[in-house]
Amino acid sequence: MAVYEDNRWKPLPENAYPDMKNMHNPLLAGEAVVSFQPEVTIETDMKSGIYYIPYNATAFPEDAEPFYDAYVKNPSQQTNYTVPYVLSRSPLQNSAYDAFVHETYTQVPDETRQALSDILSELVGEEDADPYQYIPRVLEYVSTSARYDLNTPAVPDGEDFVSWFLHDSETGYCVHYATAATILLRCLGVPARYVTGYYTNVYENEWTTVTSDDAHAWVEIYLNGIGWLRDDPTPAADTPAQTAPEEPIAAPIEPADNQPKDTPPAGDEPPAVPDIPAESQETPQKTDKKSVNIPHFVWPVLVLAAALFLWRALRFSVRRAAIGRGSPNRRAVALYHHICWLSRQTKTEVPSDFLEIAEKARFSHHKLNREDLLPMQALAEQLTKQLLADKRFWKQVLYRVIYALG
Repeated sequence: MAVYEDNRWKPLPENAYPDMKNMHNPLLAGEAVVSFQPEVTIETDMKSGIYYIPYNATAFPEDAEPFYDAYVKNPSQQTNYTVPYVLSRSPLQNSAYDAFVHETYTQVPDETRQALSDILSELVGEEDADPYQYIPRVLEYVSTSARYDLNTPAVPDGEDFVSWFLHDSETGYCVHYATAATILLRCLGVPARYVTGYYTNVYENEWTTVTSDDAHAWVEIYLNGIGWLRDDPTPAADTPAQTAPEEPIAAPIEPADNQPKDTPPAGDEPPAVPDIPAESQETPQKTDKKSVNIPHFVWPVLVLAAALFLWRALRFSVRRAAIGRGSPNRRAVALYHHICWLSRQTKTEVPSDFLEIAEKARFSHHKLNREDLLPMQALAEQLTKQLLADKRFWKQVLYRVIYALG
């Protein structure tokens, strides 16, 4: 995220970007001569409008559409793709982009800068050094400024998020640490941006399951001639144990939990069926009723109809449970996913406010209420009606039966 405003991070508007057609895309590492080209294969349970890309990727999937330096669009909604990467970046000359970054990613609201003036003076003192020399000092200051705790209360009304966290709060979690580090670095003239994505440990030739529990926030710092590099000021309580090289995947957050499968407990066996004594067995009485013969060609139709009925009932009940039950925070995240899907079908934009609500529900312990969900519910209903208004038969089958919308 590029713009910090009203205690929130917002994406940079498209008209703020320079023409990057002739630039090396900053989401990719520079070309390097390597004897071995590692790859990571990513498989998602749900379709997504973005690609999840590891750091130091050297190429995008075939149909990828990078949105400037922010993220990579997945127009065909691929769910299985492989991305090559390198272990370290090579020198990269991109002077036009360097200038854009230093102009854009050092912006801080005046009131926030003023509220942090005492901390900035403490970090810098009377030195007149290269701003990049302050990076370790800033990361250490932020990391030790508060104790990690997911139960950190919401920011009081009227308070600046960063100032409140660094001056008054005794606790915080990844959003607090990453935001504070990004803002302090910017105040000192270091280009930095706030990033959300997934952070997990991976092992060679093994699959790693990534869920919303692996969602994380960190800071990226820009170095001329190198590009964006990750730094994480959050204390270790919010990151996996460092038993293997980590693979952070930077992307606009779009959590999708894997659903556990129901399996019988190990060692359980079906109850034994008691033997029926011979004298208790009765001989079926013959009847004069004739059995009904159903033509063979009808059976496949009946089986298909039954399968579709069960599929629709299951999908509808799962969605209703996710959106209509549980805490407002959990419902907000489920609603956001549903609206994103509906928006892709109707080719409409998802309001940016909804992303902010979903991120607040996922990352913070601010408790939403039912009223917070009303705009999202209204839009979901509106988009659903728009899809069901298409009276073509195959569309009705698709939306009402396959997708169980109505």
